[in-house]
Amino acid sequence: MAEKRSIQDERILLMNAARWIKRGHECGVVEIKLTEGDYLRMLNTLRAHETTTKVVIACDGGLVQDVCANMPVEFAMIDYDNDGVEDDRLTAIPQDDGTTPEACAYTGAADVLPARVDQLFKAI
Repeated sequence: MAEKRSIQDERILLMNAARWIKRGHECGVVEIKLTEGDYLRMLNTLRAHETTTKVVIACDGGLVQDVCANMPVEFAMIDYDNDGVEDDRLTAIPQDDGTTPEACAYTGAADVLPARVDQLFKAI
């Protein structure tokens, strides 16, 4: 039995497929035969779900409390204000000028909360 996917999952799969097809054609290595109906359905689905990635970063007292987005997204948080931070929590961060100042940094995945993100963007 096929796994039921959410509309968000379908959109991500279709967008990735479209990118793969485009890159393949640019490289001349992919030959895909789609009926006109398949192509139009895929194109209409992509257009219907096309959206800009929106990310909300909530801070309190200068500290990141929450990160949410309208679609899956990874983020990196870098805080150069490292007074009082233990040395083992600092990371050297490469800069364009070749320097590597230390900062408190971490990566994570935003909570996917499209309705909340839309609500916050409308309120701002």
